[in-house]
Amino acid sequence: MLSLVFALVALSGPALAAKLSGELLTSDSTTVQPLAEDLAAAFTKKNPNVKINVAGGGSGVSIKDVAAGKVHIGNSSRKLKPSDPAGLVANVIGYDAVAVFVNSKCPTKDVDKKGLSKQQVKDIFTGKIINWKDVGGKNAPIMVHSRTAPSGILDFFSEEVLDKEAVVDTAKKHESTGLQKQAVTQNPNAIGFISLGYLDKKVVGVPLNGVAPSIKNAIAGKYHLVRPLIMVTKGKPAGLAAAFIKFAQSAEGQKIVAKKWLKAKK
Repeated sequence: MLSLVFALVALSGPALAAKLSGELLTSDSTTVQPLAEDLAAAFTKKNPNVKINVAGGGSGVSIKDVAAGKVHIGNSSRKLKPSDPAGLVANVIGYDAVAVFVNSKCPTKDVDKKGLSKQQVKDIFTGKIINWKDVGGKNAPIMVHSRTAPSGILDFFSEEVLDKEAVVDTAKKHESTGLQKQAVTQNPNAIGFISLGYLDKKVVGVPLNGVAPSIKNAIAGKYHLVRPLIMVTKGKPAGLAAAFIKFAQSAEGQKIVAKKWLKAKK
């Protein structure tokens, strides 16, 4: 059984300070993992007697792990479902925008400015559009990249963009967001979907229905592919888990969130 150490040490004088110690285990979606690592680094810097073990695996795995008592916190990039184990509590720490993304040398000129319609994206990922020339580009096959199930971002993309239709069978499927991004950077004809926090100069975020995927547009309510990032606990968070979640939701923690994601209160 997992154990937590949460030691409160009273100091002399008018102020009381809480000293935390112990080990906290988390299981993470690949979207939340880099954020959890940044939060953990800041938290353990303030609390040097605390060790936080951040491990990836995906949203589905993280929720199963915390329900089974294998970890103290399951970090997920999808909402809890009715089919998830009972007794779980979702603690929102931020929001993520999901972007369709392509190689920086995509055959469709100015795709980063003109973008694609939601219907075009759906038709590409379900195999109805298979060539870049059909969306204003050069004559080149479209190489679709997706995630393996279970995946929080795959569930979200399927519901919000594909209307729950299946991704085309020829799609290359990847175990993590990082692997999907790496594959797209290596193929000019590739397209995929990714957390906004992973975008950089190597890949291009594609505007959807004329709206660019950006934190600014998501906050303004113009970009709609937005999902919660949650720290899931088995029951109400307590001890060290509660302290870490409270830190993530604090002003200091939210500054870390806001570097690449949206704050918990949009």
